[in-house]
Amino acid sequence: MTALLLLLCCSSADPDTAALEAEGPYLADADSTTPPTLDAVALSATVTEALLAVRSRSPGAVLDAYAALMAGADDTCPSWSTYEGAPLWFDTCTASSGVAFDGYGLSAIWTDYADETGNTWTGEQLYSVGTITASDGALTTGGGLVLLTGTGPEGESLHYAAIDPGFSWSGTATGTWLDEVVSEPLYWLSSRDPVTGGAVIQIGGTVVLESGELGGDTVVFDSITLIEAALGAACAIEPSGGMSVLDADGRWIDLLFDGSSDVTAPATSACDGCATAWYRGVALGQVCVDFGYLTDWSESPWI
Repeated sequence: MTALLLLLCCSSADPDTAALEAEGPYLADADSTTPPTLDAVALSATVTEALLAVRSRSPGAVLDAYAALMAGADDTCPSWSTYEGAPLWFDTCTASSGVAFDGYGLSAIWTDYADETGNTWTGEQLYSVGTITASDGALTTGGGLVLLTGTGPEGESLHYAAIDPGFSWSGTATGTWLDEVVSEPLYWLSSRDPVTGGAVIQIGGTVVLESGELGGDTVVFDSITLIEAALGAACAIEPSGGMSVLDADGRWIDLLFDGSSDVTAPATSACDGCATAWYRGVALGQVCVDFGYLTDWSESPWI
């Protein structure tokens, strides 16, 4: 479990803000290309759309579909083995129920699993590559995903989700994120304090949108970490970390935020909810984003 979490969850280390402020996220010569004109409104709207997409992409939809399809297995299809104590199926066959299996997969249920940091986790992880097809649709799997809830050593309420690329489900997925094959990795980690109710939230990975307001379709999150004011954060309206947004002309515009991943860090004048937008070492201006979409939840972060 610990190894899987480390593989799927990116580092939470802060970026080298001094270097980024001096040169921008790219080290390319700023004179090598003409910077785009900043459309701060469209860029902010694209980021907001991506934040909502992060919240909508719970692995639970895949896990539910997988469990329902696996109920169609029989004594001869698929073939079974074990991998590190977890049941592993592998085959290309059709069961008597009509469910067709092509590939392999394993799932593990975790109940009160204690990791080395004092957290206790309950949930499920799935690793599967292939396709399972029933009369009402097909589940395509392309790697691993995890959906966990837990409790921290101080009683914190924990939520963790991670999704590898390659998952889709055509059964009951109409209008959901599983309509099309997900082609990007994504993770979400949150920890909510039981006394103050404040949370620390981190997201990383990539979201591909149908069509962003900027004309592009991709937003990459680089360990965005937001600390709520209830925990004592001096800058609760702005996260630490950065993100990159693809525009309609195939150019990556980078946003560097001024918040901190340290709850004890003092507030600065840069804490205004706005990021500096960069293009290949050239500062384009300020882009303001409302991160309330990340914190507007109670029991579970997923919509």
